[in-house]
Amino acid sequence: MSDYDFGALNDKEFEQLAADLLSRQLQRKVERFKSGKDGGVDGRFFTEEHHEVIIQCKHWLRSGVPALIRELKKSEAQKVRKIKPSRYIFVTSLTLSRADKTAIKEIFTPYLKIESEVLGAEDINDLLKQYSEVERNHYKLWICSANVLQTIQNAAIVGRSRYRLSEIAEASKRYVLTKNHARAMRILQELHCVIITGAPGVGKTTLADQLAQKYVAKGYELCFLEGSVTEAENVYREESRQIFYFDDFLGRNFLSALELHQDSQITNFIKRVRRDPKKAFILTSRSNIYNKGQELSDLFDQNGIDRNRYELKVSSLESLEKAKILYNHIWFSDLEEPFIEQLYVDKRYREVISHSNFNPRLIAFICNMDRLSEVRPEGYWAYVQQTLSDPRDVWRTVFEIQIDDLCRHIVIALVLHGRAMQEGDLKALYSRILEFDPPLSKRQTFTTTLRQLSGALLNRNILTPRRVEVDLFDPSIADYVIKNYTDDHSYVSTLVSCLRTSHSLDNIRALAASREVDPALVGYCLSSQLIHESGKLNCYQLDRFRLKLLSEATRLPSQIDSAGWAYVKGLVPKALVSDGELVGKELFEMVRRALRQGLILAEDPSLESALDRWVTEYDLNDDEFEVLSDIVSEAGQERSCISQKLFCKFIEYLQDNVTSDIIESDEFPDLVTLGDYVEGEVIHYVETRFEKAGLEYSLSDVEKVKRYIDVEEICNANMQALMHFDLSSNGDDAQANSSDSSVDAIDDLFDRT
Repeated sequence: MSDYDFGALNDKEFEQLAADLLSRQLQRKVERFKSGKDGGVDGRFFTEEHHEVIIQCKHWLRSGVPALIRELKKSEAQKVRKIKPSRYIFVTSLTLSRADKTAIKEIFTPYLKIESEVLGAEDINDLLKQYSEVERNHYKLWICSANVLQTIQNAAIVGRSRYRLSEIAEASKRYVLTKNHARAMRILQELHCVIITGAPGVGKTTLADQLAQKYVAKGYELCFLEGSVTEAENVYREESRQIFYFDDFLGRNFLSALELHQDSQITNFIKRVRRDPKKAFILTSRSNIYNKGQELSDLFDQNGIDRNRYELKVSSLESLEKAKILYNHIWFSDLEEPFIEQLYVDKRYREVISHSNFNPRLIAFICNMDRLSEVRPEGYWAYVQQTLSDPRDVWRTVFEIQIDDLCRHIVIALVLHGRAMQEGDLKALYSRILEFDPPLSKRQTFTTTLRQLSGALLNRNILTPRRVEVDLFDPSIADYVIKNYTDDHSYVSTLVSCLRTSHSLDNIRALAASREVDPALVGYCLSSQLIHESGKLNCYQLDRFRLKLLSEATRLPSQIDSAGWAYVKGLVPKALVSDGELVGKELFEMVRRALRQGLILAEDPSLESALDRWVTEYDLNDDEFEVLSDIVSEAGQERSCISQKLFCKFIEYLQDNVTSDIIESDEFPDLVTLGDYVEGEVIHYVETRFEKAGLEYSLSDVEKVKRYIDVEEICNANMQALMHFDLSSNGDDAQANSSDSSVDAIDDLFDRT
């Protein structure tokens, strides 16, 4: 254990730490009191002779020793003389020299008997080394320790995870260990997976961050996912301890996620993690999005995924837990003293804590000094009340007063995009916005614009020296934009033209499906984009954005006007000569719809040539085999050479993957010994795979696949899944369930005397 500077603790947490350590050292229960009512007493105990011993704590990291000594002479010495204890112990988080201890002893003579009862940071660290269980019971102290931070810095991580970990570590200071933490951790320990759901701003991501950080501190490799669980599959290593973290896994694009079979990918991966004692998986989602996903997909219910769910609610927070959240945000913020004083007038902090709209995100917002450039101290309380009363509009001042049109366009476009964007892509967006609005070209450069937005509305995340990602500063910005800027369909469509991303089209359709925007916006945007693209010189050169337009147009033909449909008819044939990165499920599904709609003819030689190329030259997955099988059938190619190639390739695909597929899908959980093997069940499983792909098969075909199934490997995997998995709680439960025994714990927490 290395030495602490105790900067991760607020003053009350430091007092509790000191009391716990002295209780261990002196083998006496130390009582704690409100400092104001009891004249500066932070703790006391009685000797065997019933003499009172007083303990005083000063957490003065921001001031230094000279200021501390001045304060002790000015006020604390007088308090001690009034009490006249038989013995006095003084504790501070500051480092003290021998001369400092001598000076402090003299101030409190005759009550402070010996200099060794003046404890500085070095003494507290020595006690922590002696009583390590106290360190474990103080979560913030432990999780912010140099040892843990060093472990995190050296941890094996994937991609963007390193930057995310640094953010999590910094945010740990403000974290409050509530009962929600202990409950969610229990699910994660028992089932290896937890899905944290809740309303916007309730603290889902913050809770998930801390769970992930704790696993990393215990030596787990972190893989922070974005976009697809496929990222986890690509880095999954059987021999390694890994924690996978998928924040907002359905996002706003739940409809798109389900169309891409992400529900099946997620459920299969959860089942895989459940069976592996070396793995853990954390996911978050807004409750309404998760519930909508459940309505549209029965896979969550079929696979018992809902038992992994932990619903986080502000209503589950006790008043004292809310008070600690507010107090921590004030303590660790840069909120200036005149503003803080406004929260103490007539105990206004109680009104904040008891407000029906209380949530951690709003508390962070009102305690952010950067947001108060237009607010004077005497107007701060009105600002707090307004923010709590109408939390949907917390960004109104920023949008309407503090940024210009160019910045506003960029932020709104990023919201429409629906996810983080590479900085290079954001720069391209910036350039296209200037093309659409020439007067803006006389404004600042991209670098200046990004600097203005960073930290206010956007976060600039450096993932690697060559990879920088830009995302919204806070998810609630998207809520504000969607509420206030999506009614103007022409404006939204213009920004989509500037974006030219598949994600923006997916996002708008998902928002329409959930009724967060006008459903008519989807058709308007599609038709507008088709007409805009058709006017370009290279309009019949297919790229990722135009493929997405074709995909959406063939999915929703009734919403496309005649001009847009004419362009679709001319662009669809280009899909049959596509190769490279465009080849995949989306292209195949678009071709299948185009074939059914007569945009592609079954007898077209280009279709036959494309099918042969796709089957021969590309690796395919289950979904792609299924779609190509449909196209081959609908094009009348069932008995053709292409059909035979597809069938042979599918058998080879099954042979290569069938054992791992069975293990990952938990298809035969009771298969633990060779004696449990039931051939009929295995045959049925293989037959189901052929049927799902839409391919005709014979018993000999089933046998070709069945003999590649490694039953012993499946048994071993199932046996391993039965192993007990445990992660020491390090006192999380104890600290989360602890409560202050004083008459009024909230006033005690906020007492400043």
